Amino acid sequence: MIYLKQGDRGHLVREAQTLLGVTPDGIYGPKTQAAVSYYGYPAYELGLHLLLLNRSQDCHPDVWSQINRFYEKKTPYIWGGKLTSKGFNNPYNGLDCSGLATAVYPQYNPVMCNAQCLHDKSTAPISGPPRCGDLVFYGRSLRRITHVCIVVDNQGGIVGMIGGGPSFTRPKPTGHIQYRQLSYRRDVIAVRRPV
Repeated sequence: MIYLKQGDRGHLVREAQTLLGVTPDGIYGPKTQAAVSYYGYPAYELGLHLLLLNRSQDCHPDVWSQINRFYEKKTPYIWGGKLTSKGFNNPYNGLDCSGLATAVYPQYNPVMCNAQCLHDKSTAPISGPPRCGDLVFYGRSLRRITHVCIVVDNQGGIVGMIGGGPSFTRPKPTGHIQYRQLSYRRDVIAVRRPV
């Protein structure tokens, strides 16, 4: 998972400092921490906010606009949550992981598709490294896929509805769109491209 914290260095820190109005030296020190605390950014949100500001040129603009749409609305994680032609299928206006993927790629039937369906019917294998817009599938096997996220940069960054599970039938503070590294879970099954 990408969290910016004291002691980190590099271009993401420099971009965060620019966003926060701190002299961009690329070193996350006390002044950067003070600015983060002042603005009240949770660590996950700062990383995703930076991504949305600095959209990868490798990603189709529609992918970014859909992700940003649900990020700005602070869409909660709701297990089984989907966006249909009539709106959300739950009173909390929430999505689960496959609900976000099908909302970003509306050519899929969001009412019928879960993570397993997306893998089996709506994506193709890739050769080479993952690129922005690919879908990462997690689970125990190709027949037991339990989670899906969207690749959003060429450094292994992903965005997904994270922090939920079957017991999340009501919004909880930990369940929302988050930015992480593809390897945040050890059970990566496949990376596939939407067709």
